[in-house]
Amino acid sequence: MMRPGKPSSSGPTGEGIPHPATGRGAPWSTGRFEHAMLRKRSWLRYLPWGVLMLTLAGSWQLWHNAEQRALNSRQGEFALRKQNVENRLRERLGEYQQVLYAMHGFIASQQTLYPGEFRRFMNSLHMEKRLPGIKSVMFIPAGSTPAQSVQAGLVWRRS
Repeated sequence: MMRPGKPSSSGPTGEGIPHPATGRGAPWSTGRFEHAMLRKRSWLRYLPWGVLMLTLAGSWQLWHNAEQRALNSRQGEFALRKQNVENRLRERLGEYQQVLYAMHGFIASQQTLYPGEFRRFMNSLHMEKRLPGIKSVMFIPAGSTPAQSVQAGLVWRRS
């Protein structure tokens, strides 16, 4: 049944489905069959969005994989450098420990520690070449002060 003043959706004039705003038939549709086909193919209007979402997801996954590889590379490099520094520190501390053991042995072997013997022993260790970080060594006997050791000459200083 037709209403007066409004065209039918499948009228003999072929105006098609009326446009909601204007009330006139849409030029792209000529009847109910075409309208049903558009409804069946309504998923097609979501196809570009689907392609966009898949592309974005793929791009994110590629970026994430590249970021993980870079992070793993940096962590491996850091671990290698850390191990290198740790080995050098252990080696250096081992050298300092050897000097302490040598001094302990020297002092334990002496009945009386004379300043000249102390300096000769310290010079024989060649610490200027082996341990450049040590600037001076002082022997302080039990019950004395550092000032008394300096006066007694029990101090070795880098020349």
